[in-house]
Amino acid sequence: METKNLKSWKDELNVCIRCAYCFEGCPVFKVTGWETDSARGKTILAYGILTGDLEPSQYIADKMFQCTYCRDCSERCSANVSVVDVLAAARADLVKAGYASDIHKGMAKNVKETGNIFGDKEITAPVQQGEIPVFIGCQYLARPNQTKMYIRILEKLGVKPLIKAEACCGYPLYALGFRDELEEHKKKFLETFPEEEIIALCPTCAAFLHEGYGKKAKHITQAILEHLPEKNLGLKATYHDPCDLSRVMGITEEPREILKKLGIEIV
Repeated sequence: METKNLKSWKDELNVCIRCAYCFEGCPVFKVTGWETDSARGKTILAYGILTGDLEPSQYIADKMFQCTYCRDCSERCSANVSVVDVLAAARADLVKAGYASDIHKGMAKNVKETGNIFGDKEITAPVQQGEIPVFIGCQYLARPNQTKMYIRILEKLGVKPLIKAEACCGYPLYALGFRDELEEHKKKFLETFPEEEIIALCPTCAAFLHEGYGKKAKHITQAILEHLPEKNLGLKATYHDPCDLSRVMGITEEPREILKKLGIEIV
């Protein structure tokens, strides 16, 4: 099997010291308990494919896809191994070699034909003229009430959202290993969104617009914080850090600052 993508991560794979710190936070390993479901196990499998010591198989491909990309392992890794990037490369090579599952093929087809992962042609963006491009993304297009709420919040804060007839950002194609399809999709995406600065509702979309396109993507929490006046609601709330927002974009304080500005005690 050709390992075009995985080859560039050979040095990264050699850095892993097999310490197993990554076991602690892995949501998949916590459920199954199998070594091959941990970050360490997957990097060993990836290295075996790269060196030719292991023959590629559907079993190995399935293991590579049993990862949520939460990046907890990368946070814990004392050797700073970029596990997600290694797995993304392995997935791309395995997909190229014909090991993509039918479900994943279906999702890639949905993105190509309907512009969203659900394959729903009825899902459309609430197009409107404005000044600042706002990218909604598949998940929020499927939640129109939440989307309208966010748009109203931005408008109340004096932001004029520019909403286009959009398609998926392409992250599912990247995550599932469909690199050729991703490159074609990115060309179309850039025709719709040539702007450098974009506000995104979804943390994962925001992270991919930044990492995958090099755009100055801003998550909506950042945009809200910039325009939010102070109030004292006298409430208590708990905040959960989304994986991509905190671990990819490093945005942890802004959401908390929003709560503080509203007079909400974080518990």
